[in-house]
Amino acid sequence: MSSYLPQHSGLLPYYLLINSVLSFYNTYNCFFSHQTVRDLFQGPNGNQVTPLSAHTFGCWTILSGFVRWYAAYDITNPGVYAIAFWAYFAICVHALSELVVFKTMRWGPETWAALGIDVGGLIWMGCEWGAYA
Repeated sequence: MSSYLPQHSGLLPYYLLINSVLSFYNTYNCFFSHQTVRDLFQGPNGNQVTPLSAHTFGCWTILSGFVRWYAAYDITNPGVYAIAFWAYFAICVHALSELVVFKTMRWGPETWAALGIDVGGLIWMGCEWGAYA
């Protein structure tokens, strides 16, 4: 079983792998239940989630999941590392703009969890930049 796990030292590759699996789970919900997206995007104007917006968010999420998956297994590749780092950055900017600028999200457990995972990944990857890539 361990042969299927990332073979690099440190915990960051495992964090990326777990985070990618969570992204794939979230993608499934975006395409087939929409409840996760509805829970996340409940702004002051009520539910703004349509099937199209949920599917678009699912595409965004699966793309970030593949980037994180690839980075977990090829974390010493500077290009892959940079793409994963900037994907976390883009996700953080997206989430914060939806919260603060567009107000399509509300502060709740789902928001705190998503921001914690993404901001945590961004900071961790920034701090470890020279150690892996």
